[in-house]
Amino acid sequence: MQRTLWTTASMDELRAILNIAPQVMTFLILVGGVVAYVLRKYITAWIRSKFESEIGKQLASHKHNLDRELAAYKMSLVRELEQQKANIDLRRSIALQIASTNLSALTQLFADLNTWVNKATAYTVYPPDVRKQTQNDFNQLTLTTRTAYRNAEIHLSADLRVRISNLMADLHRLAFELSNSVDRLDPKDARITGFLSENVAINDLLRQEVEKIGRTALDSDGRGP
Repeated sequence: MQRTLWTTASMDELRAILNIAPQVMTFLILVGGVVAYVLRKYITAWIRSKFESEIGKQLASHKHNLDRELAAYKMSLVRELEQQKANIDLRRSIALQIASTNLSALTQLFADLNTWVNKATAYTVYPPDVRKQTQNDFNQLTLTTRTAYRNAEIHLSADLRVRISNLMADLHRLAFELSNSVDRLDPKDARITGFLSENVAINDLLRQEVEKIGRTALDSDGRGP
């Protein structure tokens, strides 16, 4: 009788356990799901944090390298610009020196040639005794003018070189012929007026050459129009 009662009680307990087993399983599944969800969120957050931290380090390193490369590139550009400026300044300085030399040569020729032409034409109309007194001065002035011409010759156009050479040769030949002669020319002689007219034309061409060199010098100095 007692064994029957115990058996019946055991069966009731077993049924009770079986009845609550699904509820326990459901609870465990819910708890497991929550734990899994929380764990997954934690792992995901950790992975994201780790990834972002690594990416941040890489970005910082890349930015540092980029800043360094940009700084080096900037310095190279500055050096290059300074070198170009130095080259430009050097070329400008050379151009100005050349222009100054050319201007000096042309202006000296301009002055000496005018003085010589005036002296030479006057020499041809002087009385013989005055010519003898001024002959040494005239010869010295002729040498000075020829030197000025040689110094400026390289800066002259071919046409201007020919015209100056012909003027000096023809006028000097006439003056030389009259050096030991008692003859003298009339101031209105066609040869004298011709020499003077040619000298005026040459002066105008020389002035144009001087102005051209001056404009070139201003352009090279950055102050041109």
